[in-house]
Amino acid sequence: MGIFPLPSPEKLETLTLSCSREPTKEELNEASLMTTPASNVRLLPLAAILAEFKLHKTTIYGLIKRGKFPRPVKIGGSSRWLADEIENYKAECRASR
Repeated sequence: MGIFPLPSPEKLETLTLSCSREPTKEELNEASLMTTPASNVRLLPLAAILAEFKLHKTTIYGLIKRGKFPRPVKIGGSSRWLADEIENYKAECRASR
């Protein structure tokens, strides 16, 4: 016997059955509330943001810290910005001129 004992065959069967059940009506209703398909979301890397705004990385993050630039989405160790939020930010900047 190793450090962790293996579950009995009956316990494994119970675990397998509980994972392979059909979703409930409530779970299906919750899933239908998510109207934005992930395939329509465009994410922009930091390099695209720097090129678009002609600003340095520390300037972008300083604006984020002060609440004056959209916050990125963190994926692993990298930052990505939602393209829609960046477009909205640019429109707000144009409108405030």
